[in-house]
Parts: sequence; C-alpha cells; structure tokens
Amino acid sequence: MRLQDFLGTDLKYSIQQISQDDELSRQIQSRLVDLGLLDSPVDGLFGPKSTAAFQKFQELVNLVQLWDLDAQIAKKLIETRREDLTPSTPKASVRLQNFVGTDLKYDVAQIDNDLELSRQIQIRLINLGLLDPPADGILAKSQPQHCTSFRSICDARNLDISGRKPPKN
Repeated sequence: MRLQDFLGTDLKYSIQQISQDDELSRQIQSRLVDLGLLDSPVDGLFGPKSTAAFQKFQELVNLVQLWDLDAQIAKKLIETRREDLTPSTPKASVRLQNFVGTDLKYDVAQIDNDLELSRQIQIRLINLGLLDPPADGILAKSQPQHCTSFRSICDARNLDISGRKPPKN
C-alpha cells in the first residue's frame, strides 16, 4: 500500500496497520525524514519514534484524526513541504511522558494553564473513547471527570498513566 492509495477513499489505517505494511511504513518514514520530523534511517519499522513523528506531523498541520491514516492525512503527507511546517502552539514544558514513573502531579488548574499538555490529555482521552473531539487544549468542566475515568481504567488494568503496561523489572 502507498499513501496515494488512500486519496479519494474512505480507507483508514491505524498505527498498528501502518506498522504491518513495510512499503507504507517506509514511505511515511521517508516523508517524515524529509520534513525534518524523524531521523534516518528509513527502515520500515514503524515503532515509537515513527509514531511520535507521525503524531507531531498531524499536530503541526492541525489535523486531529485520532492518529489514524486516512485520505486527508495522506494528502497532507504527500503535499507538505518542510517550510510549510510551523509549530501551531508553543512547546509544552511538561509532556504526558514526564509523569510516567514519577511522583509528579498536576492539578486541573495547572493542566488548564498548559495548552499543549491539555491537548495531549484530550487526544489520549479521545483515543480511548472517553472524550469526543476536538482536542483544542481547552478543558471543559466535564473533562476532569474523564481524567478520573481514565485513571480508574489504568488502575483496574494495571497500566501506567500513559495507558500502557509498565515495563517489567
């Protein structure tokens, strides 16, 4: 499969589906390298670094599609030039990953004051089906309840704050 195969269709691929398609993985990686979002090599292994670069691309072009690949994202990947990319929001001083394995805690007011962190949380909640789009970085009054639901899900499934199984020691 190639990016061009998505154009004009309703086809959607998850990150997992992308990672299982060597040709598509290589083409996306190549575009992300060209755009300065991913370091070489282009190896067809669509792992955490490729996924993060793919997600960053979507953020930079203001596409929040739950990080699936569809016709709109494929078109943007094909057409976007490096000079077209400018950060839409300032970089967050704290990212969700900074909380994993630490005692770092933020209250709702602190999260609300960090637009990018709020957006990251919203995107994670959207991906888990706990919140409806858009991920605009503005916490609504009901969203702390969604965060509590997320925390309960993580605790019940023995997941870390990122929603993943913690590494075995």
